[in-house]
Amino acid sequence: MWLALLISTVPVNADALVEEATALHADNRYAEAGEKLLAAYQLSHDPAHLNHAARCFDLAGETASALTQWRRYRALNGPTAEEHRYADARIELLAARLVTKGPPAPPPLTTPDPIVVAEERPPEPPPWPAITLTAAGSLTAIVGGVFVASAALREERVPLRNERSRGLGSTYEPPDYSETYAIGGTLLGVGIATATAGIIWWILD
Repeated sequence: MWLALLISTVPVNADALVEEATALHADNRYAEAGEKLLAAYQLSHDPAHLNHAARCFDLAGETASALTQWRRYRALNGPTAEEHRYADARIELLAARLVTKGPPAPPPLTTPDPIVVAEERPPEPPPWPAITLTAAGSLTAIVGGVFVASAALREERVPLRNERSRGLGSTYEPPDYSETYAIGGTLLGVGIATATAGIIWWILD
């Protein structure tokens, strides 16, 4: 008898909660209306009450609560396929909104005087490519200069060797130093150009 009496009072209590929720909804108090509808659902287990509760939290802008109730509603077997599709759409939208919104920003720090921290720039590494190019050009120019100087020094000794040859009754035929001059001049020119390019790179870097 007591069990039958309790069951008979459930719809009345749930209906009363729904009436209160309707009045709150009309007064634009959507979050409170959602709480009333959740209480009605706990009493009646009517999927419509859970659906309306989710909609109220949606209107109140309480994204997390609305998402929770839509997920509960989606897990029920009572709603139709069309109602499930609508719930899926709301769940997807509200979940994306939570991800986009993210955690609330921390309150700004208020200090009497702003603290300015000087930016420490890391030391710049030496321009090794430019240094290498300059060193290689300088070395090439030195080698070219050695070739040219060596050929010039040997040419200076030719008259002396001719006099010695004539004294011995023979003729001294000097070698051709044009190839040595050509090699030395080429190395000297390439070396100077390379070293100059390295110095310009070093300055502009």
